[in-house]
Amino acid sequence: MHNTLREKLYRLLLPINVQTRNSAGYWLNFGLIGLIVASSLAILLEFRLDIAADATVFQCIDIAVALVFLLEYLARLYAARNRRAFVTEWISILDLVVVISSLTLIAMPFLQLEAWDGLRLIRLQRILSIFRFFRILRLFRYKEIMHLAWVRVRIYWASLLYTFRIPQLLGLFVAFGVVSFAGAWLLYWTECANSAVCQDAPVFDHFGDLGNAYWSTLIMLISGIEDKEPLSIVGRIEAVVILLIGMILIGQLTAQIVSTVLVRFERVGRIRMLPPSTRVFKDHILILGANEHLDNIIRQVWTAFAGRRYIVVVDPNAPNLNITDPKVYALVFALEGHPSDPLVLERAGISRAHRAIVLSDPTIEEPEQQDSRSLMIAVTAQLAGGFDATVDGSQEPPFYTSVQMNQMPGHVAKHVLSRTNFICGTHIAEQLIGQFVLNPQASDIYHHLTQITDETNEIYLIDVPQDLVGKSFQEAQLAFLHCDANDITLIGVVHTNEVDGALQPFIHLGTDANGTDTDAVPRPLRREDQLLVIAYSEATAHLESRHHGERQ
Repeated sequence: MHNTLREKLYRLLLPINVQTRNSAGYWLNFGLIGLIVASSLAILLEFRLDIAADATVFQCIDIAVALVFLLEYLARLYAARNRRAFVTEWISILDLVVVISSLTLIAMPFLQLEAWDGLRLIRLQRILSIFRFFRILRLFRYKEIMHLAWVRVRIYWASLLYTFRIPQLLGLFVAFGVVSFAGAWLLYWTECANSAVCQDAPVFDHFGDLGNAYWSTLIMLISGIEDKEPLSIVGRIEAVVILLIGMILIGQLTAQIVSTVLVRFERVGRIRMLPPSTRVFKDHILILGANEHLDNIIRQVWTAFAGRRYIVVVDPNAPNLNITDPKVYALVFALEGHPSDPLVLERAGISRAHRAIVLSDPTIEEPEQQDSRSLMIAVTAQLAGGFDATVDGSQEPPFYTSVQMNQMPGHVAKHVLSRTNFICGTHIAEQLIGQFVLNPQASDIYHHLTQITDETNEIYLIDVPQDLVGKSFQEAQLAFLHCDANDITLIGVVHTNEVDGALQPFIHLGTDANGTDTDAVPRPLRREDQLLVIAYSEATAHLESRHHGERQ
């Protein structure tokens, strides 16, 4: 579809089915979910006797909700890829029944139903009211979005607990509270409960009842004994023990808070660390290793999946990985550990991963050793991830793996590592990895396009023949076309321009984006230019170039 109104509605109403980022669509669906829940609660409140006077308010709310649901149904019907299949879905039938029942119930006071007796009208109203309760079942349409939101909330909450050490802080607060209550009860029981002189002693003001005892103990733990000193020897021993335990707990509590704040400030601008609870991670992207290509690969993967999948980077230097764009790194976590360790991979959720990417180790200088380490990590990842049985009975890993290499591996490695893409190169590998993660079958197309054989034409770069200097690009194409000695086709020209004091090459092709011939070269050919030609071999291309020069 083109960018029409129908396509825009489809993206808004079904954002989870498109591969582009669509925040407005998600917010619209969450708004509809909230409206379904709120309207269902309003139906329950409407049957309460104490709000019968506000029936007009609920009727207005019901009218507005019914109109919104009617517009939603019509919009979904208009934007559906297959309208016949949409109409016959059970959830669409339920939507239509709920909307019709609500509108009919609203319109009944305006309809002429004199022929119906009162009993029939009451039965009809009850049936329509029952159909209105089915409105809550419309949430099944949004189960995928609600599941996605639930996973996001769980991961965010787990990350929040891990970042701010909330379990440790809660444990210390609970321990402090237990010590306070236990100390207050002991001092009350020692000083006043079994003391005959408690009523006449000053200690009664501090430990005369459990309330005063707890308050005095709390003050004693925070600021010291002051004038709240117990009179008995046993009470004084208890106070010393309570003070020692309290100082330890308060010291640990203060240290936890200060260290959390310091670590939080220290990690500003760095990737969040993976929380211990990773069972909620599913269908995420694993990046095993980190080098200079990490940032661009994260951006490529983020673009390929429209920023909807979590990314986990496993590397020994994970705590020091920086964020370059908060929007791109919003769903990126880092895990400290070596990617060749099966326990670390299990901690990263390798068995539930969607794709795995292996980056070469920058700490190893020799390219052969880098490739060996990458192959070892790829094998470990596939073994740790388990294997799934295929139709023919063989075993294959449940996910595809993309491995960055300096040289293509041998046939043995390719045979052992099934469902694995090997990418050689530097900057182009970043884009290729992003494409292979989204569509692993693209590697076959890439290798087919870049394969050089004796039976296929290839693209070569040759110098401009002498007789074509000063000619236009179309004239040069005709000159090559009229020479039948060798099959060669001119497709473009590379010329050099000075940009900001430096010479930079520019490539102009003889066709536009639609494949239509066009005079793409803005000036005549020069001696320093080079031509892009298609020929069977490089020798054929240069032979044709020399032929033009000799003819001149």
